[in-house]
Amino acid sequence: MVQHDDPEKALPVAELPDSKISKLGKKYLIIGVSVLAAVALTVGLSVNHHVQAKKKKSGAISETKNNKNGKKGETNNENTEILIVQTGDYFPSNDQKSILIAEPFKNTKLSLFINNTSQTKYEELKWNIKFYPKEDEQWSSDLVDEISNLVDGIVLKGEKSQSSIEYMFKLPGKYTVKVTDKTANKARNPSNKYSIAQAEIRVAYARRDVIDLSPQDWNNYVGAIWELKNLSSEDGQKTYNCKYFYNIDVFTTMHGVHSHNKTCDQLHFSIMQEQAHHAWMTLLEKALQCVNPSISMPFYNVAKDFHNFYDKEVGVKSMLNSPIFGPEYFGGGHANWEDREDPHDPYYVQDGRFANFPLRQNRTGLCDESSGIFNDEVYLPFCKKIMEEPGYHKEWANPDAERSGFTFHEPRDASAYKYVSARRWHVYGSVGDTSVIPLIPNYAMLATVLTQPNVVEQFLTISEEYIHGYAHIALSGMWGGGIDKF
Repeated sequence: MVQHDDPEKALPVAELPDSKISKLGKKYLIIGVSVLAAVALTVGLSVNHHVQAKKKKSGAISETKNNKNGKKGETNNENTEILIVQTGDYFPSNDQKSILIAEPFKNTKLSLFINNTSQTKYEELKWNIKFYPKEDEQWSSDLVDEISNLVDGIVLKGEKSQSSIEYMFKLPGKYTVKVTDKTANKARNPSNKYSIAQAEIRVAYARRDVIDLSPQDWNNYVGAIWELKNLSSEDGQKTYNCKYFYNIDVFTTMHGVHSHNKTCDQLHFSIMQEQAHHAWMTLLEKALQCVNPSISMPFYNVAKDFHNFYDKEVGVKSMLNSPIFGPEYFGGGHANWEDREDPHDPYYVQDGRFANFPLRQNRTGLCDESSGIFNDEVYLPFCKKIMEEPGYHKEWANPDAERSGFTFHEPRDASAYKYVSARRWHVYGSVGDTSVIPLIPNYAMLATVLTQPNVVEQFLTISEEYIHGYAHIALSGMWGGGIDKF
């Protein structure tokens, strides 16, 4: 189990009901590079940046400090708190008493503390939990009954002589938890409810660096990505009874269609770049949550890796010492670095949790599989023009959409696109030591973003190649593919 919930590692993000995509970046600003599963580190899809700013000091704030002790006119002046001591596999760090947030669809342990000590003197604690949705939130119809029950409040009875309960919150948002005890001064007032403490609990998805995910959360994420790859949108929606399930290549299509709009690039090089990528990644996150509702999109903290692993004497190859590119995570690191005898070797990623991740061999049908994400009358015809209409988009290596996947003009033979290829951080050998290193986001770059006077300036800074652009080159790699031999 992971023994921390450091706010630098667990990033609380805005609540994510149906229409709340635009909240990202509103309250928090932390720069990180989102990992779009195997595809984000491999196929060359645009790698998104999560920007968050403030950190709240406490996730469960006690509202009751001086409590009636059951005798008229007397108070005990005890400091009572209801604290989140575990959510899923995560615990407070050594310098924290409580975790900042409870996470949806993970068992959360709430504990009553009096004067900084977990108390067990009460015999019959009751925990009243109430949900407070925001007025402008729009929830899907299948959640109406659950929301109604939580707004009315539910009461949980704790185990005898225990000061903690476990509960799985399902809806992100604000809750209050009130703890009462019936045993106080029964002789004087048998019906007396002894109010002990009340606290506000925030429930939110936490986006963590991939390396900080618990083993269970990492396994859940990997499994969900494979499900999105192996099931069509229609089959996935039926299997999981979830309208947000879309095949993972739908998201590749979405990025391509918006990027290659002939009027202008709809995703890059403007103030809308980061918001568009936030929205895009949130749609993917909602698809993953169809498979497992506890999943939140992890990110790759490249600045931390650069600080921990980059060795100037070794060069950019030293970045491969990060376990992210090893067999437990994404692979394609040391295993694919050295040049091979066959100059046409595709360098398929054959280690890691996404080994032999198959590439789609056609572009047909993907627009129809995207139905329901946008306005179908507008999006689907335009999508089919770019993805399927011969001659409309001239960058495809093969204009025949039935016989070619997401492949642009390049020297490699079509047979080299069966699985994901990558040579992490390899940019024509030593060329990467001079061309890539200046582009890698480091702590100084992120500090520059954080000190910009407003959000607009922050987004403009992120949009430059020094933060947004490096991953397209470094995480897939660049090599000759045979053309440098002839």
